[in-house]
Amino acid sequence: MKANVITPYYIDDQPRDMILIFPGGAYGWTSDREAIPVAKRWNQALCHAAVFYYRNQRLLYPALIDEAFLLIDHFREDSRIRHLYLCGFSAGGHFALMLLQRKPSMFAGGILCYPVVSSDVNLWNERSFVNLLGKNRPLEHLDDVSLEKHVPEGMCPLFVWHTLDDESVKVENSIVLIEAVRAKNASIETHIFPRGRHGLSLATQETAFLDTDPLVFAQENAHVAQWFDMAISWIRSRSSS
Repeated sequence: MKANVITPYYIDDQPRDMILIFPGGAYGWTSDREAIPVAKRWNQALCHAAVFYYRNQRLLYPALIDEAFLLIDHFREDSRIRHLYLCGFSAGGHFALMLLQRKPSMFAGGILCYPVVSSDVNLWNERSFVNLLGKNRPLEHLDDVSLEKHVPEGMCPLFVWHTLDDESVKVENSIVLIEAVRAKNASIETHIFPRGRHGLSLATQETAFLDTDPLVFAQENAHVAQWFDMAISWIRSRSSS
């Protein structure tokens, strides 16, 4: 069986901020649209980037957490990594947030794009939690992965964005996270866009859905595509502070 792996995209040998990307895919696969195109965009912003292909071997919770930290501990030994940020999409946002919550001091921050957060049945993306926990999931594990309940003291800074009419992962996932982070007096920047279907990735021609015309896709979602420049500004403001 093919192993889970972190694939890096360094732009040079200089120490730079590293963005480790967790694509979406409901914990069933890693979405190509949220992988290499996103890494290339971070490279254009003069950041090193890497993609965590975490569903080649479909580990369940909590085994995938233990494996992830083993891989990241080895990965971050590279001298080219100055600060390590996690950037997660949908279920990848959930995975990234689990890691950020467990060891916040390890990371400079997290960028969460339309993230799965809550296992509350009124909010959840059920398929993600079935794939993460298995069909015979223990109830305590379901509570463990409802991440609005587990924001730690000393939580690292977060940048979060969502669309208001996301039908697959309800915007309330981000809202309950915002409330939980604020309750801990931690830093969070949030952008909620008025419209846009789930899974927009960069919202550019390069990341258009297969069932859409790339040019039309980019035009219709230009208001969302600005999230990336906002995230760059957020990182740069943190690097200069």
